[in-house]
Amino acid sequence: QLSMKDVKEEELLDALNKGFGKSEYTYGIGIDTAMSVSSVGILTFKFTYPVSIEKEQAITKYVKDTAANIFNDQMTDFQKVRAAYEYIITNTNYSIAPEEDGGGHSIYSIVKDGIGVCQAYALLFQRLMEEEGIASKYIVGVAGGINHAWNLVTIDGKTYHIDATYGDPVFSEYFATYDAAGNATIVGEQKELSMPQYVTYNTFLMSEEQLAKNAGHVIKEERPYPKPSSDDFAAWHNVTNAVTLDGKHYYYQNYDQNENTYKLQLADFTQPTLTPIALPINTVEVSQVENLVAFNDRIFFIN
Repeated sequence: QLSMKDVKEEELLDALNKGFGKSEYTYGIGIDTAMSVSSVGILTFKFTYPVSIEKEQAITKYVKDTAANIFNDQMTDFQKVRAAYEYIITNTNYSIAPEEDGGGHSIYSIVKDGIGVCQAYALLFQRLMEEEGIASKYIVGVAGGINHAWNLVTIDGKTYHIDATYGDPVFSEYFATYDAAGNATIVGEQKELSMPQYVTYNTFLMSEEQLAKNAGHVIKEERPYPKPSSDDFAAWHNVTNAVTLDGKHYYYQNYDQNENTYKLQLADFTQPTLTPIALPINTVEVSQVENLVAFNDRIFFIN
């Protein structure tokens, strides 16, 4: 609410932007605003949305259907947060999309083609949390020198940063030719591979300090938010390239900085407290695991 007596254009636009910011979703989708004034003092506002109302309706249906599919009343808030994080990662490939679908910035590109950039990842996480009544916030900043978006989420009274985009590892394939001795020569450019079974937890439920340390994110969010300080989930941040073999347990590479090794470990991820155990083969602990993959109910890797 503004008095129209002496209001300036900048004040009006600022009020609009603050209004958008009261809803995490309208703040996050990026609504462009233009204003004009007629000769008789009539103000006209024009709002430009990333996608059409029909596509927004498709997004809402997708969110509700997904929530019904991955959540149930017996799950704790932690289990719902983990389920949303894993669902987004395993069902989305990082990519731009056609402009009419929001360019990859709208959830609609995930709905239609399973692709999107960080904005779509964070918006989908936000909507899924809102569907379940779990406190969440859309956060903006910089990562790797480019603009980035992720979320805050509150579990059991504690707030954490969570970034599904950085939890989605990217794999590349190089095309090569080989001579008789087996020496490879790279041919052409690398190709990005879709590897949906992999989930990384380096950016799962972080404190403010861990956000900078684990991912190098710089926060640019201007709206106030509670600064996460809990490191309850520090053990999860060692979980790289985790794969599910039996639907209940995860097998993953735990990088040991002191020994500079990737250990093959097993953990039950259904509870917040992660208690990994070494996974021996023929009673010998495997301390060097590379290129881990689950295939045909078996684990394959290079030792």
